[in-house]
Amino acid sequence: MSNVVNLRMARKQKSRKEREATAEQNRALHSIPKKQRDLKKAQSKLEQARLNGHEIISPESDS
Repeated sequence: MSNVVNLRMARKQKSRKEREATAEQNRALHSIPKKQRDLKKAQSKLEQARLNGHEIISPESDS
């Protein structure tokens, strides 16, 4: 004897699995992990600090 399957629930489960698979692919393609975003932000902040540290400030002349 076989089990009774609710077709509506089976369709919904199948749809959920397909949407989750699509969402997983999109996350892999389009997202940037938080660690990478934070690292890039820290690196750009460090570069900006180094650049500002090498800035030459000339004395203002009163002429």
